[in-house]
Amino acid sequence: MLPNFLVIGAHKAGTTTLYEHLRRHPDVFLAAHKEVHYFSEHNWQRGRQWYESLFDDAGEARAVGEASPGYTCWPLFEHVPERAAALVPSTRLVYIVRHPIERLISHYRHDATFWDESQPIDDAVLDHRRYVSRSMYSLQIEQWRNAGYADDQILVITTEDLRDQEAETLARIFRFLGVDDSFRPPTVGEVFNGGAGLRRPRGRVEALRRSGLHRTVRGMVPAAARQWLWRRMTVAVDPALVNVTIRPETEATLRELLQPDLRRLRSYLSEDFDCWGLLLEDAATSSGQGLAQEVELQQ
Repeated sequence: MLPNFLVIGAHKAGTTTLYEHLRRHPDVFLAAHKEVHYFSEHNWQRGRQWYESLFDDAGEARAVGEASPGYTCWPLFEHVPERAAALVPSTRLVYIVRHPIERLISHYRHDATFWDESQPIDDAVLDHRRYVSRSMYSLQIEQWRNAGYADDQILVITTEDLRDQEAETLARIFRFLGVDDSFRPPTVGEVFNGGAGLRRPRGRVEALRRSGLHRTVRGMVPAAARQWLWRRMTVAVDPALVNVTIRPETEATLRELLQPDLRRLRSYLSEDFDCWGLLLEDAATSSGQGLAQEVELQQ
């Protein structure tokens, strides 16, 4: 069996929380562990038979899928949409997006904690290949559209809506997947993986994580046991990293870089989407309206 939906990202935008909500639905089956990453560079070489085996237990589930935020990491991982289109051209895509600058900071914190990021944040986050491009959400969507996926196959939601309008947003996702949209997961109100980046693995755990075997282990160990093990096998991250921020001039540069992509993103959400207040012309219009109102009041 092959999946009929994919959660394609974005990295550090709440995909773990969404995964946990979705897998509680009685008509939804998700691969036993998140971040399969079959269509990216991680597991493509394992072949179709391995991928299909992940869904052997789907039974009569109406929506069968997996969640891999690495599917929207172009150009770091190329050919992902093309590989998916060749194997599952009719699948539906769910893309959860977050305030792009907040996502960048969270992404940096994650890489500095778990990987080899050693640059200062103000230098690192301007790296287009590793950081900026993953916050260019329209750019990522366009890779999938260019591969042949139609607009009605792609649902874009925001992290903020999943947080602030959780029930309505989940109902919208369930409708998109063709399952009962009145179902309310028992996990509503919970946030998953929100503090995972505040602890760093010890030596042998770090070696296991880097080997990739942790994904297999994660699929075999219950969530409660994993959380207990994580606390036992990790140490707290330096508070300076937890609270890291970027300089105002770095934020201004990022905001300028994101302008064209933000304008295009409205076509995938709605024309009145506020783009997290980052669009410069919106700010200018708002400022102009405020000035006009002030002049009118003075007259």
